[in-house]
Amino acid sequence: MRKIADFCFFLHVACLFLLICTLPFRFSWVQLLALWAVGISYVLDYFADKRYRRFAWTRDKWIYAAFILFFLLAPVWHLFEGATDMPVQFSRNLDNRMPFAVIGVIGILGINGRLRLRWICHAVLGVCIGVILYVVLVRIGFRDFVTGDAAWLFQENRIAFVSAHMRFNMFLNIGLVCGWYLLQTKEMRLVPKIFVGISLVVIYFILFISEGRTGFVTANLVVVCCFLQLSYRRLRRYFAWTCAACAVAFVLVLACHPRFGRMTQDPRMEIWPIALQMAKERPLLGYGVCNAREQFIARGMHDEDFVGKYAALYKARTGNDLGSMHPHNAFLEVMLEYGLVGLSVFAFCLIAPLWLTPRRHRFYFFLLVLVFSLQACFESLGPHLPALFFCLFLLLFNQAQGEPLYSDDVDYRQNSPLKMG
Repeated sequence: MRKIADFCFFLHVACLFLLICTLPFRFSWVQLLALWAVGISYVLDYFADKRYRRFAWTRDKWIYAAFILFFLLAPVWHLFEGATDMPVQFSRNLDNRMPFAVIGVIGILGINGRLRLRWICHAVLGVCIGVILYVVLVRIGFRDFVTGDAAWLFQENRIAFVSAHMRFNMFLNIGLVCGWYLLQTKEMRLVPKIFVGISLVVIYFILFISEGRTGFVTANLVVVCCFLQLSYRRLRRYFAWTCAACAVAFVLVLACHPRFGRMTQDPRMEIWPIALQMAKERPLLGYGVCNAREQFIARGMHDEDFVGKYAALYKARTGNDLGSMHPHNAFLEVMLEYGLVGLSVFAFCLIAPLWLTPRRHRFYFFLLVLVFSLQACFESLGPHLPALFFCLFLLLFNQAQGEPLYSDDVDYRQNSPLKMG
């Protein structure tokens, strides 16, 4: 029986690694197959490990209950919607937010305690570097990348063979979080840490040359937060000076990015006022899943700036699929659909991990929430803001078995069976 349990566990780990390998790429049948493989292998591992006998409700389970509640808002609100010209929006909504339901159920039931967090972090970091090398060495060629316009070459080949910058950069930023976690583990030797450090530099360089402002800003905030954590732990006496120096460096680095001089040309400047006006008119319960998108597009198409700076470009890129136009802000979109009620549930899903999870990993939950929330300020839930990225890695950082960290609190060091020193 133990051999069956071991087989099911390692099968689930293999399927999970396969899924992680597909995440930076645009959604395809390969990722769908990986999702099904993870789901089926999880069920097999759950029953083989007999975790149903050890089920217990802990305070962090409220996070996953909130995930499920957020997903259920769509079918509940849809019951009270009238006739709509966009029924397909309901199925899109369910598809985009399905990870909240699935990860919510898995989080409540629990994952296998033998799963190590460092395995996941190594896998994420390896996929980040692997995809970067694939684009640079296979699709571009190292010589052309070094001698040519590296930013433009990487952008064009990444779009053609991997995915758009929002999705790809979000995965790279999660890679930064995973890499920092590995650097903070006490069990890792010096040479592997050097390779991890080099990998983080490579990831940051790709984010620096990216056309995406959000990913670049997020990367710098993640780096600043990690540096401040290190400074607070080792140079607490100079922490205030370190904060000031980081703030100055942050501004200077952003000033070097060429796209920050063209903020007024962003179509979001014409999109958000329309969404905000709609939210003011129905602040409590919103418009519903389909009606919110339908009215958003209808109002936008009566606005000259919206049509000229957003709708026309969107139509040229996608054909006549104007029904996919969205507010480019997950918080605004949730507000339009469910009002303050839905926005409160969504906010709870993001904030609750900061106090309902184990203290020793809360800094990494903060970084994951930071990465997702900043992206959510400029993109709606969907292919470019995958809910799976946030839900999956929050689950893994919460329930996978962690390693002794330099930043562990005193209680953990005293209770640990390891010699911490």
